[in-house]
Amino acid sequence: MFRELNAFAHLVVLPVCAIFAVTQQSPTVSADQIWNDLAAGNHRFIIGKTAPHDLLAQRKALTKTNIRELQY
Repeated sequence: MFRELNAFAHLVVLPVCAIFAVTQQSPTVSADQIWNDLAAGNHRFIIGKTAPHDLLAQRKALTKTNIRELQY
């Protein structure tokens, strides 16, 4: 009986969970936006200027949002 339940978990439950996790991701970012972000980061690196970060505000915003709402 245990082997049957174990097989059921591997064949049905795990793939369903994986599909659910994939479909719950945040909206996709366009390839052009990703490329522009990388190019801007490379330019800042070359000129030696970092992007400003307000880490305290980011941390406060993260505590108020759902993880699924975040865009990376």
